[in-house]
Amino acid sequence: MADSFYCDPLTELSQGDILTLAPHTYVDQLPPTSSEGEEIPLLVKCRQTRALVLSPDCEISNPDRSENRAVVCPVRLLSDLTPGRQGDARRHRIAHLFFLPRRGAELQDSVAILNHLTTVNMQLLLSASKIATLHVLGRKALYAQLLRWSSRWVLGEVSCPQCETRFDPSLVLPTRAPEDA
Repeated sequence: MADSFYCDPLTELSQGDILTLAPHTYVDQLPPTSSEGEEIPLLVKCRQTRALVLSPDCEISNPDRSENRAVVCPVRLLSDLTPGRQGDARRHRIAHLFFLPRRGAELQDSVAILNHLTTVNMQLLLSASKIATLHVLGRKALYAQLLRWSSRWVLGEVSCPQCETRFDPSLVLPTRAPEDA
């Protein structure tokens, strides 16, 4: 499965890149006095770990973007989960976890944690080493899990309410291969 799930990373940063190291921030408290839009000094916790790039390629490659940032989520080893949760994560039964199967020695069975998003300056990400990139099958799986996490919808076989034809919308998700940029 890993052969069709991943491809070797391209030189450009791309959605679905798995990075060896990126910062992930955690805000635990805000100052008591602040108003909307006000910039405030903030003490945050930051952890460096593997990351999955979630920003779409068109946002990453657009030089006219005023905010030179991309969204990433942390990637942790599947073995970091309790044994009871590992099987559920592997079968995508935990909505906020996206299972990443092993790929050779460089990537053990892991999970991307979709509810821990961090916005990172693009320059920090451009200097990070890449392990792999999700290919078409991997991207389709990511899109299905992102939809499930954000909406609690599950892409699967459904019936047309008018003609009762059954179809699986996940099979026709428009998905571009990373090399087709």
